[in-house]
Amino acid sequence: MIKLMKYLKKSAGYIVLIIGLLFLQAYCDLSLPDYTSKVINVGIQQGGIPDGVPEKMRQSTMENLQIFMDEDTQKEVQDSYVLDGDTYELKDGITGDKREELNDLLCKPLMMYTSFTSGSEESQKMLSQMHVRIRTAGRHPGPDAGTGRNGPNAGFVSNAGGCKKTDAGGCR
Repeated sequence: MIKLMKYLKKSAGYIVLIIGLLFLQAYCDLSLPDYTSKVINVGIQQGGIPDGVPEKMRQSTMENLQIFMDEDTQKEVQDSYVLDGDTYELKDGITGDKREELNDLLCKPLMMYTSFTSGSEESQKMLSQMHVRIRTAGRHPGPDAGTGRNGPNAGFVSNAGGCKKTDAGGCR
């Protein structure tokens, strides 16, 4: 073995390089499943979006989202954004655990808002049964016509007070 080391002294740099490349190859082989799962989970299933926290949103969208939140959640979400003109922008310091918490708070309101504004036949039926009209992004913020309401519920107009009860307990 000692005689063999005499001959390898000339190639010591190459031997270290080969060992380093073997470690690099093993590391890459072991990280490939993680990269593949991220491609599937984030890239394909979530459309390239790692979480549901919007970086920016219109003021009208924020008002519509707040309808689906309780007061504590509204305050926490409001504290995470800065109003810049007609747009809410996520504050710079929102990362890590705070961003995950904000993602959990916004998950259901965003899902409900998106499903109601999808324009599908089912969502239109639900809205008509509830006697609710959602303000879309094209309208300017402020009181809805004829309601005189401002604030977080201004985007929704409800006629539920005038609904007539049916035998099944619903409204018509």
